[in-house]
Amino acid sequence: MRLLGKTSDSDSYRAIDTSSAVELPIGDHCGAFGTKRKFHRHEGIDLYVPEGTPVAAVESGVIVDIEDFTGENAGSPWWHNTQAIHVESEKHIVVYGEVDTCSSLKVLT
Repeated sequence: MRLLGKTSDSDSYRAIDTSSAVELPIGDHCGAFGTKRKFHRHEGIDLYVPEGTPVAAVESGVIVDIEDFTGENAGSPWWHNTQAIHVESEKHIVVYGEVDTCSSLKVLT
């Protein structure tokens, strides 16, 4: 799997190691897919990891958008400032929300 993103260093395209299996936390917790919220059902799966943990895409693609997701810049000042990363593959666009991005992560142009 390769996550293609433009970075400010010479290592513009990084191969992500996917040799180990990752178990998704699907089940009975507040961040599970389909969990009932006040006005809707949760459309994603929240993955809880320590701050600074690297994030790998679920399939190969390119970063097509990075936007403010939560926090003051996104209109929710009661929450931490996070971003959403939109990764487009041959068939899908996957959005990774509530992510702290590094300054070198850019939309591929």
